[in-house]
Amino acid sequence: MDNPTKEMIRKIEYDLQKSLNEIGTKYGYKLEFGNGKYDGEGNFTLKLVGNKNGAKSAAAQLYDRKCISMHLPPLGTVLDYGIGCRKYKVVGMNKTGTKVHAMCNNLTYLLPVADVKMVWENMRMKAEKAEMMA
Repeated sequence: MDNPTKEMIRKIEYDLQKSLNEIGTKYGYKLEFGNGKYDGEGNFTLKLVGNKNGAKSAAAQLYDRKCISMHLPPLGTVLDYGIGCRKYKVVGMNKTGTKVHAMCNNLTYLLPVADVKMVWENMRMKAEKAEMMA
């Protein structure tokens, strides 16, 4: 096999995540990949993160503490982001508070806080408008 591309690495990660879901269920953990690195030469690393079922991850706890003061949607909100798969579930925040962790198709994405605020505000305005029309 030639050196894998970033797209191939994404496919490998997706397939591995399916296996991790089964293993996690067996042992009562949510297992997922954190940050990964790809060197362009075909080598890559993926960080494995495990959280006991029912317990909030550190990223989720941080998000819970900061979401109100940062005018962000509640943890677990599904955003219609309009990029890629479109429906992203808010699951946490990075340590610096600049990116929101959002899940889509069993993969975690880092969305800029400013984008999440904008999408959340648009969603709220649409809901208020629909409520007024009803």
